[in-house]
Amino acid sequence: MKFFFILIFLLSLHAYSDNKNAYAQTKIDENFEGPEFPPEGWSVINQTQSKGEWKITDRLPRSGTQCVVSNFTTTGSENILVTKRFTVSEGDSLVFYFRQSFWNNYQDTFEVFISIEDSLSIMSGTRLISLKDSISYPVPFSYERKSLSLNDFAGETCWIGFRHVNLDGDNIRLDEITVGQAAFSEVGVTGNLFPAGNVSTCAFDFLIPKATIENFGNSDISTPFSITYKITGVTEYTSTVYDTLSMGNSKTIYFDTLYADLPGTCEITIFTSLEGDQNPGNDTLYSEFNIVNANFGGGLIVNGNYYFSNSNTCSFQSPSFPEFCWKDTTGSTSLIINGEDVSGGLLTGDTDNGYFRLGNILPDNVKITYYKTHFDSVFISTNGLIGFKNNPALKLSDPEHIMELMSKPVPILSALWMDMDYGNSISAENRLCYKVAGNQLIITFNKVPLRSGGEDDYISYQIVIETGNPVSQNSKLILQYNKEQTGRSFIEKYNNEKLPLNLIGMKNTFSNNYLIYRGKDPNGLIQAGPFLNSSLALTIGTSDTALDNKCSALNMRVLLEAGYNSGDTIEVSIRDHMAPYKILESKKIYLSSSGIINTGFTIPMMNYRYYLTVDHRNSLYTWSRENGELFSDYVLDYDFTAGQSMAYGGNLALFEDKTYIYTGDINKDDVIDSDDLIGISNGISEFYLGYNTEDLTLDGVVDLEDLVYAYNNVKNFIIIMAP
Repeated sequence: MKFFFILIFLLSLHAYSDNKNAYAQTKIDENFEGPEFPPEGWSVINQTQSKGEWKITDRLPRSGTQCVVSNFTTTGSENILVTKRFTVSEGDSLVFYFRQSFWNNYQDTFEVFISIEDSLSIMSGTRLISLKDSISYPVPFSYERKSLSLNDFAGETCWIGFRHVNLDGDNIRLDEITVGQAAFSEVGVTGNLFPAGNVSTCAFDFLIPKATIENFGNSDISTPFSITYKITGVTEYTSTVYDTLSMGNSKTIYFDTLYADLPGTCEITIFTSLEGDQNPGNDTLYSEFNIVNANFGGGLIVNGNYYFSNSNTCSFQSPSFPEFCWKDTTGSTSLIINGEDVSGGLLTGDTDNGYFRLGNILPDNVKITYYKTHFDSVFISTNGLIGFKNNPALKLSDPEHIMELMSKPVPILSALWMDMDYGNSISAENRLCYKVAGNQLIITFNKVPLRSGGEDDYISYQIVIETGNPVSQNSKLILQYNKEQTGRSFIEKYNNEKLPLNLIGMKNTFSNNYLIYRGKDPNGLIQAGPFLNSSLALTIGTSDTALDNKCSALNMRVLLEAGYNSGDTIEVSIRDHMAPYKILESKKIYLSSSGIINTGFTIPMMNYRYYLTVDHRNSLYTWSRENGELFSDYVLDYDFTAGQSMAYGGNLALFEDKTYIYTGDINKDDVIDSDDLIGISNGISEFYLGYNTEDLTLDGVVDLEDLVYAYNNVKNFIIIMAP
């Protein structure tokens, strides 16, 4: 079998080589520059034996120093010039240059014949062309190129005859006669790739213009020729590069870096300069693009009065703007893991083109407000659409179907509508999940694979939707695009404008209100909002002064009752202030003897209350005070040492002017009791040393001091206090 494939490959290679040679072969290439006439293998026939005949002349050649001429006679003549023998290949043509000498109209005829018998039978062969003076002769005093296909004679051995008949007529000249597929140069600009359409200011660290060219000739262009990209308008730019191009190939040409940040329209001129180009008509391409501010805007009636702003540095003039803060997904409910549907029957369609029907995931009476309508269900498409009503349009694969989507009575948020495929097994470790965290619904597309893409063709993004009871105005929407968790190849496609059709935007039920942040249709970008130049947050809301998003900072002080002079690891959690008081995010933090903690959380938002809890391996689980805490400008300062009122139910140990987390719950059953005392007593009797739960003072030894701390708390009936 291996031999068979090698043989086929070698035969194919041989056939390719033969075809290439046949393609490039010139059977006749005669410009009559030699000393002899007729040239070797050629012949001249004078049917009338008159003075008219074909002969060499050095007057008026098209190129070089000589051509052939057939003179007129007053008595008339019929002169025939016959080529040497040749074999026709598929694609061969006869090309020659023809000129008449006088401007008067004469009874003069020029014909071309082909014979497959012999040179003497030329007149009984096939006529290829017939030209008559004053009717089809070229303009006097200039050569005209004639090209005649010989495909009908492919495989035949042939002769070609040039017949000039006149009656006191014209002189005619022939030069540069070729048969075959003689090399000719022809290159053209076939497309402007970038910039095109709408380009955002500051969307890229820099812009690299690029265009495509193609070699339409039948030979390689091995000498570098120039290609120029010129921009005029709000920015001025010219870049010229030199390149070569193989026969029949096209190439993308990259030009010098362009820096452009002024909004407006730019005119583009792209042109090639190739010596001897046969068709100058396709050497120049004209185009244009618009530089627009795509980093913030909206607020129009057609937008439903939604505004948007992103975390790009070019949003600095926006009334407000978000910061990128990837939300913690711990505790999320998975819908897809590594291409497998794990939703338990919630999927309509499949993991390529499908959507999940999610109802009853929000607390009672909590709603999402979208275009001033309240919703309690969410439908998550595998291709990046978030719907708030059930509709088959959610199975549409990409924005090629944009008109179909717009015609459907379904409100939809397009986080990144693109033809993705969770079933693409080339890209592994993907996940689609959701999480209800306080007043947020967080939907995460983690490493979702591009359909038919490679192992690095994936992207991670997140949708955060504000919820409420209900939200009095439209819910704030936060879309986040994580470059650090996006594949290298996907990013390259984004940078080179080679991503499939895509859309980031939103529409109401009847599509009379909509907002498009970024869109690419078959003609290119229709809006140019950036989303992967760096990890980026995009906030959409009804107030342009409240388009915020940020990681939250917690500045906290906490001391352990027995281990206040030592350091140890604790776990600090953010919990919902509403029952069932779910843990929304947790951090393990090293607590030094100072008790001061500075850490960050991703979940807490403005205008929502959270409980703080502290968990330590041998201390009582402790909650912050009743009713929860608000983060002000995404910052919360909280001091558990400032008094017993700082803990829920006043559940802190007071010593002098500070309060401490109770110690002694070594079995973590939320009560300090005899079981804990027994455990510590056993540690004393067995001489526990090192890092042990029974060591309340954290001094590396389980001893009587540890037992005293626990005994005092048992005596005082210290148990957990929680909502």
